[in-house]
Amino acid sequence: MVGLFKTNYIYRTAELGIFIGETENWRKGIGTEVVNLILNYAFNTLNFLKILVSVNATNTQSLKMFKKVGFVEEGHLKDMEFINGEWTDLKKLSIFKKDRNV
Repeated sequence: MVGLFKTNYIYRTAELGIFIGETENWRKGIGTEVVNLILNYAFNTLNFLKILVSVNATNTQSLKMFKKVGFVEEGHLKDMEFINGEWTDLKKLSIFKKDRNV
């Protein structure tokens, strides 16, 4: 599942969300491919300038994938999510259309 939400057509920004439910499909490059496809759609069809994403700081695989695609970290929010009985941090990343050369 992938989608754009919190779309702002005035500032031409949106947030991206992705979820691959079946663990047997993790670490196969599916996330990278899907994120590249939705970024191309967001930048080329919808003409957005910036896409943001929030990732739990403990989710190292997702962070690695987003950085591989070209996202850069903009912020680090402490104790934002309560997961498995512990507070965890949230990282905010973004990518600009101008940095993708599209």
